[in-house]
Amino acid sequence: MRFKYTDEQLKFIANKFKKVGVPDVTIAFNEKFGLEKTEKQIKAAISNHKIRCGRKTGEIKGGVSKLFTHSQVEYIKEKYQNHNPKKVAELLNKTCNGSFTEAQIKSFVHNHGINCDRTGHFEKGEQPWNKGTKGVMKPNKTSFKKGDIPLNHRPVGSERITRDGYRAIKIAEPNKWELLQRYNWAKVHGNENMPDNLRFKDNDKMNCDVSNLEPVSNQEHMVLNNMGFNQMPDEVKPVVLTIAKIDVKTQNLSKGRAA
Repeated sequence: MRFKYTDEQLKFIANKFKKVGVPDVTIAFNEKFGLEKTEKQIKAAISNHKIRCGRKTGEIKGGVSKLFTHSQVEYIKEKYQNHNPKKVAELLNKTCNGSFTEAQIKSFVHNHGINCDRTGHFEKGEQPWNKGTKGVMKPNKTSFKKGDIPLNHRPVGSERITRDGYRAIKIAEPNKWELLQRYNWAKVHGNENMPDNLRFKDNDKMNCDVSNLEPVSNQEHMVLNNMGFNQMPDEVKPVVLTIAKIDVKTQNLSKGRAA
């Protein structure tokens, strides 16, 4: 016998579908009315009764990546501040034993509007696209002359907030910026002792005091992200950090690698 939805049930489905997807609508519907409808059946009911959600495509998932995990996304955002896509792919693959390509990283940061604070200068080993060519465009009457200072010039020592919410400080002309947490750490410990990652103990990106920075390796950083470290109560974080370090140490020893 064909099942016939009541007006109350259809109204319930319509209201729920405005906020959540079919899987969640199905669960809520069965709990509400004590039934065992499948997602396929609820989807058919939505289609047959022309129920519309009113949401934009992909709104429920909020731009969640299908290619990268949440922890990998956070890792990419952080590493892209100081490395090009090729280097980010190498670091990510080394950390999670993956096989991501430079093109995938480049596409991801572009599609998600992730900006970096690098100067745009070519890194060691890279070649400019116009190597061997002569003056693509010669100076003209609107070109800056030697000694001219742009109106938006920021002096050395100026700070700004990156698109990802990190503090950055200008460390040299013409336009060289560094993340403030890395800058402060280097002042105390030196650049030669710069760790792979610096985590904020109180989870506040604005608090770049050295006492609030916790150095961790790439592997430890990934483990902590997977454990949901940032969302944990402050009182348990020291214990969880120790567990992560022991876990990575154990993994490395079992694989015959130095920690």
